[in-house]
Amino acid sequence: MENLIDLGNFPRNEVDLISREYIRQIYLEVMGDYAKEAEKVKDSDDKKILNNIEELLKSIERVIILLDGNDAFLNHIHSPEDATESASEEDAEYDRF
Repeated sequence: MENLIDLGNFPRNEVDLISREYIRQIYLEVMGDYAKEAEKVKDSDDKKILNNIEELLKSIERVIILLDGNDAFLNHIHSPEDATESASEEDAEYDRF
């Protein structure tokens, strides 16, 4: 398999940002999968798949907190829609990728 992004060509700070953004994207995709699966089993007693996805989400959340050094991203994702926050410098940095 060809390496599509050679991270060796980037400064360490940018590699960290790329990695963190990639993990965040995975988290959001899994959250979407969880929502779809929850709709399928809404009336069913079989919650095994949902429990597995919940455990995966918890694991990804731990990785995000470790990489970010805080839980600001998760707080932003899980905050009410009417809550507004200003974009930080780091958000602008992620937009580059």
